[in-house]
Amino acid sequence: MKKQLANIITGLRIVCSLLILVFPAFSVWYYSLYITGGVTDVLDGAVARGLKTESDFGDKFDTIADITFSMAVFLKLVDLIIVPNWTLIWICVIILIKFSSIIVSLTAIHRFISIHSVLNKITGFYVYFMMFTLGIDIPWKIKYVLIIAACIISTLAAVHEAYCIFMGGPQNIDEAMDRVERMEVIFDKLGDLIYEADHNVIDDDLITRYKAFQPKVRELERYYSSRDWKNDFKLDEQGKFPQYFKKGVLSEDGLYNALDRNKELREKIGR
Repeated sequence: MKKQLANIITGLRIVCSLLILVFPAFSVWYYSLYITGGVTDVLDGAVARGLKTESDFGDKFDTIADITFSMAVFLKLVDLIIVPNWTLIWICVIILIKFSSIIVSLTAIHRFISIHSVLNKITGFYVYFMMFTLGIDIPWKIKYVLIIAACIISTLAAVHEAYCIFMGGPQNIDEAMDRVERMEVIFDKLGDLIYEADHNVIDDDLITRYKAFQPKVRELERYYSSRDWKNDFKLDEQGKFPQYFKKGVLSEDGLYNALDRNKELREKIGR
């Protein structure tokens, strides 16, 4: 139950999406479901991180729930939005760009890539709260300006995400993820050995295992001082890795401290 709690919360957003289509727009039930859907969008990620149950499936499920929720709201309000047809076409183009990014990530990279960039988060925040204004009794000219602003921000976010996937190079992202995953295994094992040395008696067995692992540590040291680490770190800063993706090795302070502590133990134990 604990492991699936975040996914259950995400599933609740899909339920809200389906029920939104049933109730009248801007009714009490509509707003209740809309608010609940927004809360689950924030809560599922926080729960997954808090319980350390982040996963590939959870990341995919979250994106599917986001798409379902957005499409349900769009379909519910499309007939009520008083805007020119070209604005609706613009919205459809944004949706097409988002779906194209997903298709390319699945077909070219063979991974489900969901870019959790700052721009995407700003877009989600703005669009979510902007939707409340559509049910308020204010001039449609003001609402139209807010919708245009939403389209502009959404376009920038969608194009940025597509750029990260298309122009960032599917092969480069795939190779980077494989490399980080390989280094992450070494990084975790080194952390376990350091913890064991710091909290237990350093006996012959630990010394033997520690010395035998040093070739792998040297591989990690070469990676940290290489262009590959800098490129992978940059990709992470640009949000090109999935949110669930484990990448502690890209924590500059964390990796530096581990390698520095390894050097101290190596001098203490002997090469």
